[in-house]
This record gives sequence, structure tokens and C-alpha cells, in this order.
Amino acid sequence: MSAQRRNQEYVDGSVYRIRLHNFLTYGDAELFPGPRLNVVIGPNGTGKSSIVCALCVGLGGSTKVLGRADKMGDFVQHEKDSGFTEIELFFTRRNVVIRRNIFRDNRSTWQLDGKESTQNKVREVLSKAKIQIDNLCQFLPQDKVGDFSRMTPTQLLKATQAAIGNGELAEQQEEILKMEKENSTSNHDLVAARARLETKRSENLQRQRDVERIREQEARRVELANLKNKLLWVQYTEQRQKVDDLNRRKTVLKNRLRVR
Repeated sequence: MSAQRRNQEYVDGSVYRIRLHNFLTYGDAELFPGPRLNVVIGPNGTGKSSIVCALCVGLGGSTKVLGRADKMGDFVQHEKDSGFTEIELFFTRRNVVIRRNIFRDNRSTWQLDGKESTQNKVREVLSKAKIQIDNLCQFLPQDKVGDFSRMTPTQLLKATQAAIGNGELAEQQEEILKMEKENSTSNHDLVAARARLETKRSENLQRQRDVERIREQEARRVELANLKNKLLWVQYTEQRQKVDDLNRRKTVLKNRLRVR
């Protein structure tokens, strides 16, 4: 197959070339993965896992993703002070070469196309290439198979959406879940608000009854005061009548005495 025809089969973001220098079991090696399925075969200890490690480390993955070495310096070949991985990614317009220099003291530096760069710049390239080292549906190291088997259906769905799409599917799924959560929260708030409203209505009804009872009591107190005043007036009228009767009798008696 000609190089031109071979290149036509690559898709943007494909790993086009891998170089390892003083990296784990490799002193210096260069590999050229094909545009389709690639299989690495060999006995134990021949460096198959080293290639997987190089892809992870060289593409900005955390050492925790591999579940092996914790420190960057552990990937430097024994008795060497430094090493590097160089990974060339295919793009229709122009390939991009990502190089990560690693040192025994756990430092590392980045280069893009031979120029000093940063990990953030590398991440931008990986985003365009749709490479997700931390997604077990896209990159599954041997030591992480157990973690993959323990993923829930929801986690698998999210990881699959992120792996096959440009992020839109996962974002839409997250948006749907967010809306459902907000809707659930809104419904819960609505039920709670209705319960509070019903409580307030009951409280208001009880207050209205209390107000009516107080008004009735006040009306009775006013009526009682009026009745007391009427009673006093009646008593006064009766006593006045008795006084008037006595005065008339007195006058009559006086007149009788005079006649005699």
C-alpha cells in the first residue's frame, strides 16, 4: 500500500508514529501504527505494556490512569537520567508531534513540533484530536479493567457518549440530567410550597375564628356594661319613684295636721 493511499485511511487524531527513548524497557524505538486495528503481540516482559504507558504519559494522562508507577521518574529507563516519548498525531492539514521529556527527579517538559510548549497547549491538540486518555471507554489499560467492569450503566453511557462524539452528546445528556434534577427540585419545591400554603390557610382560618371569638367576647362585654348601666338607671328610677311617693305622702299628712 502506497504512503499516500495509507494516509487517506487515517482519520484526524489517529496515532501516526510513536517513539520511545530511555523509556521503561526501550532504549530507543520507533513504531508506526496502521490506520486500522493494531495488535501488539509478544512474550511477557518484551515491552507491550511499555507502549501503552508511553501513549498515556506522552498524551498527558495521569500516572493514576495506568495503575502502575506513581512517579514520572519511574518511567525513565534504569540507570538513565532522562528519557522521552514522542507521539505524532495525524491531521489532514498537518501532523502534530507531541514530545514529553521526563526526568529521573520526576520533572517533565513538553514540546509541540519541536518547540517548547505547555501541557495546556497539548490538551488543546488532544481535544481537537478527540483523544480522552482518562476515558476508560477509549483508553483501557490492563490494570484498569477491574475499574471498567465496576462502572455503572450511567457511567458507561456518559463515557461512551464522550468517546464517540465531539462532546455534544455528553453535554446534552448532562443538560438533560440537569433539567430533570431541576424539574424534580422544582416539583419538590412546589409540593413543599403547597404544603406551606395549606398550613398558612389553616393558620389563617384559625386566626379568623380567634378574631370572631374575640369580637364576640368584646360585644358581650359591651352589652354587659350597657346592661349594668341600665340596671343602675332602673334602680335609680325605682328609688326616685319611692322618694316621690314618700314626698307626696308627707305633703298629705302635713295637710291633715293643719286641718285639725
